[in-house]
Amino acid sequence: MNRYPSIGRVGVLALTLGVGGVTLPAGATPLDITPPAVSRAAVALTPVTPTLVTPGPVAPVVSALQLRQSPTVPSAPTYPAISQRFSLSSEVRVVVPESVDTATLLESLTGGPGQRDHVRAASRSLRLDGDRDEKQGAPEHLAGAPTSAGPNAVAALIGVFIGNGDEPGENGGLLIGNGAPGAPGQDGGRGGLLFGNGGAGGNGGNRGGIAPTAANGGNGGRGGLLAGRGGDGGMGGVADAQSGTATGGNGGKGGAAGVLGDAGRGGRGGNSSTQKGTALGGKAGDGGTAALGDGGRGGDGGYAISNDGAGVGGTGGKGGHAIVSGSGGSGGTGGTVIGTRDVTYGGEGGAGGRGGVLGGDGGDGGAGGNGHTNDGSGHGGHGGQGGKGGLGSDGGDGGKGGNGSSVNGNGYGSSGGDGGDAGAGGEGGSGGTGGKGKTANGGNGKDGADG
Repeated sequence: MNRYPSIGRVGVLALTLGVGGVTLPAGATPLDITPPAVSRAAVALTPVTPTLVTPGPVAPVVSALQLRQSPTVPSAPTYPAISQRFSLSSEVRVVVPESVDTATLLESLTGGPGQRDHVRAASRSLRLDGDRDEKQGAPEHLAGAPTSAGPNAVAALIGVFIGNGDEPGENGGLLIGNGAPGAPGQDGGRGGLLFGNGGAGGNGGNRGGIAPTAANGGNGGRGGLLAGRGGDGGMGGVADAQSGTATGGNGGKGGAAGVLGDAGRGGRGGNSSTQKGTALGGKAGDGGTAALGDGGRGGDGGYAISNDGAGVGGTGGKGGHAIVSGSGGSGGTGGTVIGTRDVTYGGEGGAGGRGGVLGGDGGDGGAGGNGHTNDGSGHGGHGGQGGKGGLGSDGGDGGKGGNGSSVNGNGYGSSGGDGGDAGAGGEGGSGGTGGKGKTANGGNGKDGADG
């Protein structure tokens, strides 16, 4: 017989473990029954008050955050539950919304202080995942640790406007910078639009063989518009022929100066030589022009040497003009020629440049080149004319005439160049002295008119 009708089939052990209950039949009066003592624990029966359960929001079951160990990623601290299960690969990508402080966020990811609060606040907008967040307006990924920034856009932009040319013939910056010298035969780079010197022109390449013509030198680069010196012209290439006519390359022109600055000098003409044939020295480059500075000097003409033929020296370059104020550039010297059998002619000197309108002396004319031969006749080159002076300034002197000589033939000196006229209040330039010759001397040049 069951002494405990209220216990039923559950059992004393179930009550002891707290998984059973006491149920009274409907309409029955509770009995005052004291259960017998239990050997290990006493079970006290207490009335059970029914609890009213009402429907409510069901909390989603959240999977716990699991971290997979990776040789390249240290173990991360355990965070509050996140809405999906994931594992970190060797490359961690962090999607950081614009509203999250990245410094504080990274501190929380590495176990810094206050990480729980930060992770909770960012859990709705921060995702650690191996894939890209495809939501509209998702921010860019930060792969792993912060990487170094790309090329400095500000420095690159400044380099376009300010900087020197470094490649052959490269221009300076758009605003400020020096042009780079040219490669062989290439023009020099120009200076910046505002400030900067022009680069020198490259020398012309040399030529050999039969009847070669050497390459010309490059022109000097222009200086900056406001201030900058013009680059010098490159020297013409050398021609060395086994036979036939050898022609030296022409010198490059000097670069123009900016408003403030001197102009570049003209390049020298290239030399020439031939074993049998005619040798022609290269023509020199003219000097550049200047606004408030001095004009560039003209280059010297190239030499000419012929062992069995005629020869002509290269013409000297003209001096550059000064436009507003400043002296004109001097003319270059004519090239010397040496022959053995035929006639030879020294190169003519270049004319001097004009002085500035508001003041500046004219440039001197270049001297004529000498002509020499063994059996033929030798003739000197004419001297260059002096440049005209500016307001209250003197004219340039004429260049000296070249000498002519021959061992077994005639030699004729050439005339000197005329002096340049002066500006108002200035003195005219002196005429150049005539060259000397075995047979005849050259006449002197005329003096320039006074202002």
